[in-house]
Amino acid sequence: MTLRTIGQHILLALVLVGCSNFPALLGDRENNLQQPINEDYLKQLISENKFHKALQGIKQLSENDPLYSQRSDLRKTINRKASQYESREVGAITTLMNNNEWQKAIIRVNQAKKNLPESNAIAAIKSELLRKHAQFIKRLQLQLAIEVAQHSPSELQLLQSLVDAYDLDSKAPLAAVGANW
Repeated sequence: MTLRTIGQHILLALVLVGCSNFPALLGDRENNLQQPINEDYLKQLISENKFHKALQGIKQLSENDPLYSQRSDLRKTINRKASQYESREVGAITTLMNNNEWQKAIIRVNQAKKNLPESNAIAAIKSELLRKHAQFIKRLQLQLAIEVAQHSPSELQLLQSLVDAYDLDSKAPLAAVGANW
C-alpha cells in the first residue's frame, strides 16, 4: 500500500465514523418529537426517572386534555417520586465516592442531573464529588512523588520546597518521610 492509499483509508474511516455519529449531532430524537401526554406516557417517564420531562409534559396540558383536571395530583406524585429518587441517588453517589469508584459516581451524578436538572441536592453532591475526586488525585500524586523522592533525599527536599510554596496544609504527609532524610 502506498502512503496515499493509507491516507484514503484513514479519511474514509473518519467519514464513516462521523456519519455514524450524525444522529447524535441532531440531538436526542426523543426530545425532538412531540409525544402526546397521556397517563401511560407519564408512567413511562416516571419509571425511567425522567421527572423533569414528566413535569414539563404536565405544564403543556391544555384545558381540553383529559388529564388537565388531574394536574395537581400528578404533579404531587411526580415530585414525591422525584424526591425519593433524589435521596436514593445522593446516597448511592456518596457510597461510590466513599469506595473511590469515581467513574461510576461521575456517570451516576450526570444521569441524576439530567433527570433532575433543577435539583440543588444533585448539584451539591456533584460539586462535592468533583472536589473529592480532585483531592483524591492530588493525594495519589503526592504519594507517588513521595515514593519517588524516598530514593533520593535531594528530590525529597525539592518536593518539600514545592509543597511549601504550593499548599501550606499539605505538609503533613511529607512529615513522615522527612524523618528518613
